[in-house]
Amino acid sequence: MRKVVVRGGRVIDPAADAPTARPRDLLIEDDRITAWLEPGEAVADAETIDAAGSVVVPGLIDAHFHPFLVDIDPKIPRERHTLALELHHALGALDAWLGSGVTTVRSAGAHANHDVELRALQRAGVVRGPRIVASGSLVAMTSGLRAGNEAISVEVTGPDDARRVARLQIKAGVDQVKLYTSSSVGGGGGRMMGPPGWPQLDEDEIRAVVEEADHAGIPTLAHATSEIAVKQCLRAGVHCIEHATRLDDEAIALLAERDVPIVPTLAIGWSLATFGVLRGFGEHIARTAAAKQAIGIASLQRAKAAGVRIAAGTDADNSRCLLREECRLLVEDAGFTPLEALRAATVTAAQVLRREGEIGALRPGYLADLLLLDADPLDDIRHLAHVRGVLQGGQVCAWRKEASVSA
Repeated sequence: MRKVVVRGGRVIDPAADAPTARPRDLLIEDDRITAWLEPGEAVADAETIDAAGSVVVPGLIDAHFHPFLVDIDPKIPRERHTLALELHHALGALDAWLGSGVTTVRSAGAHANHDVELRALQRAGVVRGPRIVASGSLVAMTSGLRAGNEAISVEVTGPDDARRVARLQIKAGVDQVKLYTSSSVGGGGGRMMGPPGWPQLDEDEIRAVVEEADHAGIPTLAHATSEIAVKQCLRAGVHCIEHATRLDDEAIALLAERDVPIVPTLAIGWSLATFGVLRGFGEHIARTAAAKQAIGIASLQRAKAAGVRIAAGTDADNSRCLLREECRLLVEDAGFTPLEALRAATVTAAQVLRREGEIGALRPGYLADLLLLDADPLDDIRHLAHVRGVLQGGQVCAWRKEASVSA
């Protein structure tokens, strides 16, 4: 059994009632935290990681991530996204996210279930990066996605077809099943036009997918940007709502009553509004994203005030759109405290992934996913950008040169 002691750091466990950065050593055996130690407490036959001067928090969790789409040129039609092209971008994205302190991601959709295959390569030790919770291809309405984007989905018509596709996704080995229930930033669909947020999939189709996933013990998530789509999803039993841009009082009440979390993905709105024209998405997308961002933040603030659980996710389109930006936006634009933002990226994100008790906290029995920072993120959430080192499952996977690991 390999033993490692992380010594000299100030540890924050965001799952605690009132966490503060307190001096504490952590004992890791193989891939898990096994004990909290008093500073300097001796452990025989253990390696030492010198965390002196660092603040230690759990590895972050990006609850909405598309590894195959990060930094891909938006002018390349989706049907021309070869596996080689997507894999090239996915490997770069996974490396960037891991280096920034993200140790787990939920892939929220991938062409032809490529994220399931990538997860298998990762488990075999071939690919490094945040561990992947895979959603596979989206379940979408026939002609629901914009022309050229259909490749990321499996299209369905009617509840029976939706049930069949849900079973196929479960058979393929997805960890969660994702539904695409409303149009996106650009509005409309493949050849069926409508405004941004236009509902897609009817309630019976959504319910059929949820029922099949429930039978298999697999959670569901839904892209839902309008209040109509959100309410359809909630009535049908969807377990997590992605984006939730427009929420009325009824939708917020249902979210709170049914304790369904949302993943607002502010980072993608910020990214498209800031870099959209530069990246080739066009001025229409950039303007629409900026307008929707303001609406989404207002909805998020009202949902939070009603007690709705919030998890952090990026929906990143480029490698500047890191999870630390999502946390920054939660604090600076949506009024979260730094602790609330950190919990959204750890404790609540772990719940959304159905991995609570495994990740998202620094406690005995949890996987040893650690992010070492130069300063306390509870003082300033921007300190998440000052990464000294990252451990995933007890293994050092990113480390600044001046830091030390010794036997």
